[in-house]
Amino acid sequence: MGEWWASVRRVLGYALSLDPEAATRLPTEPPVAAALGILAITVGSIGIGHLGVLVLNRVTGRHICGAFVLGIVVMAGARALSAVGLWAIASLVTDAPVRLGTVFWLVVVALAPQVFGAFTVVPHAGLFLGRVLQAWELLILFVGVQVLYDVSRWRSALIVGLAFAASQIAIRLLAAPGRALVSALWTRASGRPMFVTARDLLSGAPVVPVEADAERGAS
Repeated sequence: MGEWWASVRRVLGYALSLDPEAATRLPTEPPVAAALGILAITVGSIGIGHLGVLVLNRVTGRHICGAFVLGIVVMAGARALSAVGLWAIASLVTDAPVRLGTVFWLVVVALAPQVFGAFTVVPHAGLFLGRVLQAWELLILFVGVQVLYDVSRWRSALIVGLAFAASQIAIRLLAAPGRALVSALWTRASGRPMFVTARDLLSGAPVVPVEADAERGAS
């Protein structure tokens, strides 16, 4: 356990400081355990920030645990789709034979800034902080793509920019069916009628949706 936690802290440190070392070892020694740890911490941080929302919606006990597990699955799925897009675009722009699995672990490690996700619920400043964390993620991907594909800064920026734009377009196109599916899963996991908005899906981290009754009242 101590060794695992040390590896999580090490990879987090590399990623948050934009150290190329976070990507250098990915092709030969992917930090699978550390990356999964970052994923769990991220969901936990965002979940803690929204814990009051869950309690107010009368989600307690095992349903909170179910929401946490579902949050990990949903976020991992979203990152997998992002990785496919990034890998496909990078493969078109470069000739480097980088494996899809390697890009997936890079995308998961790039979640590192979201360990501060609990603070995005702060009134007024939360939205701005969320944008800062998202930009930080893109910078990690920028450095990672440079290392993995051995490309210049402008080409790395082009790849990451195109991948980000493609992911936003894809999510908007899939918002309607995706919203219904994830809302149903959340309702089952939390034991309460919950509603996931298109904004939740676009954030890439739909950990805590709103209660369906409240959404209907606001519309």
